[in-house]
Amino acid sequence: MPEKFKINIFLLASSFYISFQLFANILSTKIALLPILNMSIDGGTVIYPLTFTLRDFVHKTCGKIIARQVIFIAAGLNLIMFGLFWLVGRMTPDPVWGFQAAYEQILLPIGRIVLASIIAQVISELIDTEVFGFKFYRFIGRQFYFRSDCFCWRLAVSHGLADNSDEYCGKINHELGQRAEH
Repeated sequence: MPEKFKINIFLLASSFYISFQLFANILSTKIALLPILNMSIDGGTVIYPLTFTLRDFVHKTCGKIIARQVIFIAAGLNLIMFGLFWLVGRMTPDPVWGFQAAYEQILLPIGRIVLASIIAQVISELIDTEVFGFKFYRFIGRQFYFRSDCFCWRLAVSHGLADNSDEYCGKINHELGQRAEH
């Protein structure tokens, strides 16, 4: 294949990781009901788990430093996205466009929630990166990613720690919000 048609797999994985981070935050504005389980989930749950796998791939191919940079780039772009939603939401709507209230309800969540969400994402992704690096490089080496028993163990431990840290940050945010209202 000619060089100009080769795909840079790192660039592709990083782009998908950042895109899925942004998509997950937008999709989180929808709370959906899982019909079989009769359980509510936020829409971002559909795509967010893929970010861990993509970030692991970036980490495996380019190292921990690059993986951390990609995490912080995603967080920065999430902040820019929120800022742009806010800015456009504050612009005077065209009088014939009757969706300003819907726009504000869906795309202008409270800034505290957005900031806490981004902080939780960064913390959980950094924890997962550290656990991945510890397990991957210290004990298994380059063979790790292709061994299903090791991969499953790493997923369980690192994602478990990361998900718990994400949930803990969410609880702190909820408590701070409750105190701010009183």
